[in-house]
Amino acid sequence: RYPFGHGLSYSSFTIRALKLRRRGERLQASVAVTNMGGMAAAHTVLLFAEMTDKAERWPRKLVGFAKTRLDPQQTRIVEIEIPLSRLMRREAGRWLLDGGDCRIVAAHSATD
Repeated sequence: RYPFGHGLSYSSFTIRALKLRRRGERLQASVAVTNMGGMAAAHTVLLFAEMTDKAERWPRKLVGFAKTRLDPQQTRIVEIEIPLSRLMRREAGRWLLDGGDCRIVAAHSATD
């Protein structure tokens, strides 16, 4: 009935300005989250990885999340660390990191 990550709130939120940096075996993501409503509320930012090539192993995979509490009209930079191991798949008893392009998407729920 409701998509993964859907939450009820007395407010609405925007997510923008996703930035990614590689730090060794991890990706450091940051996004700006704004509480657009008139009440203080909490929001969980979801990060999904999407394979962009045609030989998809998984179309969309949750790789990180973070919850933040915001006052009305407040914007906060939320940082989420993604270990590269979350982008791997298991095959024949080994963990593999596929080549090709992968897109990281910041979302409110699985259907965004």
